[in-house]
Amino acid sequence: AKRMQGRTDDQTFVMSPIFEGRITDSELACVMLKSFLNKVIKRGLVKPKIRAVVCITMGLTLEERKTFEKVCYTVGIQDVVLVPSIICGAIGYNFPVSEPNGICLVNIGGGSTDVAVVSLNSIIEGANICIGGAVLDKAIEKHIAGKFGVQIGIGVAESLKEEIGSLYKNDMSNAEVSGVDIESKMARNVVVESQDLYDVIENYFSKIVEAVKAVLNGCPPNIVKDVDDRGVYLMGGTSLMTGVEQYMRKELCVPIKVEDYTTAIDVLGAGKLLSDAKLLKELSEL
Repeated sequence: AKRMQGRTDDQTFVMSPIFEGRITDSELACVMLKSFLNKVIKRGLVKPKIRAVVCITMGLTLEERKTFEKVCYTVGIQDVVLVPSIICGAIGYNFPVSEPNGICLVNIGGGSTDVAVVSLNSIIEGANICIGGAVLDKAIEKHIAGKFGVQIGIGVAESLKEEIGSLYKNDMSNAEVSGVDIESKMARNVVVESQDLYDVIENYFSKIVEAVKAVLNGCPPNIVKDVDDRGVYLMGGTSLMTGVEQYMRKELCVPIKVEDYTTAIDVLGAGKLLSDAKLLKELSEL
């Protein structure tokens, strides 16, 4: 679907039924989820009972949570538990979330970013900001148009972010991209250097750093000490960008941890929850 963006006729639309961690089109969300289920569940005479842990962003209203549940029930999932992605991420990182130890996680999603401190199976302090990987892609697209006079499209902007995006000021990486000259409307190639994107990316991560500081300022002193000792753990694909660890370590003055499999860390945690009935029950009662 991403590869189709900007390459379809007027009768074809690329839609996203979930935006900024919220379901924006229930009907399409049902179609998408049903498609996923058909890939992993074998059809047979006996209909299997499906249990699911759904990773959700923080700050959802009661109505928004009910929408997630309704979509799941509609496609045949009988048992649904909604758990914040941050908590699932902590479990994916193998933290004992039931213990009274503060764990700070930053989940940089596609449409928004969650920052939270987890302890005793709950979120002690947290914040959700409307800054995600997709927001950065749009900012890069706009920046290239202003700097080079070339419209590159959101897919190319995402590729630039992944290939040469960096928080090192002296990074010498570069990439050649194709686009449309804004004035002549003709195809034109430009060579974009990592340094061309630095200000856009730094502005993006500076807001995430501000959110982390605000969350920690609202925590009890003992919890802050835990975070100071353990560090901050990152989740989401954008956290793998070059230089993120050193930048956030410098700005927050705490260790920064990120694993190569961070893009699926909350999914791994959700899978572990499904095999831990006691912990799942405790989380479902929050």
